[in-house]
Amino acid sequence: LFERNPTLQTELSTLAGKTADSVENGFYKLSSVANIEQVPPGTHGGVDFPESPPGKYELMAHTHNSPSESTYSIYSYHDILWIADKLKKDKIKPSKFTSFLSTADGTHYALTISDINKFKKSFSTIFDGAIYDSAAALRREEAKIKYYEGKNPNSISDELIKAANTDLEMDALYFVKMLAYMDCGLSIFETDSNFTNFQ
Repeated sequence: LFERNPTLQTELSTLAGKTADSVENGFYKLSSVANIEQVPPGTHGGVDFPESPPGKYELMAHTHNSPSESTYSIYSYHDILWIADKLKKDKIKPSKFTSFLSTADGTHYALTISDINKFKKSFSTIFDGAIYDSAAALRREEAKIKYYEGKNPNSISDELIKAANTDLEMDALYFVKMLAYMDCGLSIFETDSNFTNFQ
């Protein structure tokens, strides 16, 4: 990926320096276009990537903005749904796609699709024409409630991944556990602000 896009590392490092902004920032690269494209800073907190770009996403990168106590230190559930939505619309090249994230908590990650069949099975309620897998759909719903929504939205927050969490390693561990429980074909890698070491 970095060999195909020689400016990517610089772009990611620059983006990582924008996490103190009060809005999200981001950029993307389409497989049909040579250049990396910036998206306008978010006007409502989040950042909006093109819904129907003239090609397939090869990569996307965005921030979770400041203040750190009001944004996730890890990918949000909405971030994963974005991938599912673009796959449904045939706007992602699954074998080459990577999602990058830098947060106001100082965390940096990359997320890839390691098994497209597992991903489609896990999100089978989203994909038209996909074979519905009730067990996979149930695991996804259980994971969403346990890790992001909580059992009762009207009571004290009991979800495991919260925007206000200060234990960043625990957030990362919970996210890895969630992916493993869902068995959804996604792989996450932790990296640094220069995006040079991935583990």
